[in-house]
Amino acid sequence: MDRTVKVALIDENDWYREFLGQVLPSRGIKPVGGGRRPESAREAVARAEVVLHTVSLEDNRCRELIRVLSGLPRRAVPAVVLLSDTFGVGAPAGGGLRVRVGKADSVGVLTERVREAARERETLLAAISGELKAEPTAEALLKALSLDGDLDGCAYLRLALPLSRGGRASAKEIYADVARRAHTSPENVERDIRSAVSERYHTSPAWVRMMIFGREWDGKKTNLTLISRLGSFISDR
Repeated sequence: MDRTVKVALIDENDWYREFLGQVLPSRGIKPVGGGRRPESAREAVARAEVVLHTVSLEDNRCRELIRVLSGLPRRAVPAVVLLSDTFGVGAPAGGGLRVRVGKADSVGVLTERVREAARERETLLAAISGELKAEPTAEALLKALSLDGDLDGCAYLRLALPLSRGGRASAKEIYADVARRAHTSPENVERDIRSAVSERYHTSPAWVRMMIFGREWDGKKTNLTLISRLGSFISDR
């Protein structure tokens, strides 16, 4: 049986929050509080594994939610599922967050989206807490950051993380080691990693970046900064 997932509910409609509070517990989703806006739901957000947050297209509440999340300890940051009744699933809503479910969808669909987010967070938490072996940790981190695609730079990152020695290796050493293993040049390795990071990193959810980088989650990441940080999670496994 699936375990119970703790969720914070943020919606300006009091009736809708009450409705979810009545129907979700029977599906293994336990509301721990909420409110009309992220600031008013701050305590519930801090207790939750997943935040279910309703937004509209012309909405600045995602930025408000980002501020609330960024004030939490890194490993306490919950996953986020955005809900909308005004635009489609997958639409961007700001702050590196995307809508994953609509109010027109069934409660069953909403429940599954919340569980998916909880599983993603659980896997990422295990990766940064040292509960996984090196290879699964690298895979989980790169997938969470949208850097698990078929770009050459993504493949080079998979090779680079174990070679970083927890940040003790220089960029020159890492590029040379990866190049030997991939039968290419260090210059190609550096360029392709930079391109992949530039293209993919900021498409990953803000809450994922917060869990990995803490207060330094936003802003541009250099190749070495990214490799060293991710490599630090697998250096001793």
